[in-house]
Amino acid sequence: MIKANKLSNHNSWITSGIRTSCKHKRVLYIKLRNNNNPTLRKYFKDYCRTLSKVIKEAKRMEYDKKRHILNSYKVMRTSWKLINKEFGKDKKIMD
Repeated sequence: MIKANKLSNHNSWITSGIRTSCKHKRVLYIKLRNNNNPTLRKYFKDYCRTLSKVIKEAKRMEYDKKRHILNSYKVMRTSWKLINKEFGKDKKIMD
């Protein structure tokens, strides 16, 4: 099983709010599995739909940040800055 800190290093778009929402979704699923309440079922579906939209938007925002490499004047330098940031080797480089 992958620990949360390893997962967050790999997927930098996962925020603490998304983690909390996923945990709440699991709790709702367990409640729904044990209870066939139509109101709870509708709430669960709406919650899942909203969470999916939030996750897609978080991914889009994260990858849009990385897309600026293509528009960069110094493509290699910008690429290495992002690579080092992903691996936790974020150092300030003198310009």
